[in-house]
Amino acid sequence: MDLDGNSPGSISQTLTNLAAGNYAITFYLSGNPDGQPPTKTVQVGITGAGSQTYTYDYV
Repeated sequence: MDLDGNSPGSISQTLTNLAAGNYAITFYLSGNPDGQPPTKTVQVGITGAGSQTYTYDYV
């Protein structure tokens, strides 16, 4: 997915009917150079567990 780089965007995934246990959810991430500044932020969260904000530079 290529977000336009000029305004905030989002993606989400709903997982249902999971058995008890530990799960790893992974995704690839890249910054669109069309939008400034080059340092981007992403917020990752799980319902009921809060969220964490990360920053990264696509340069």
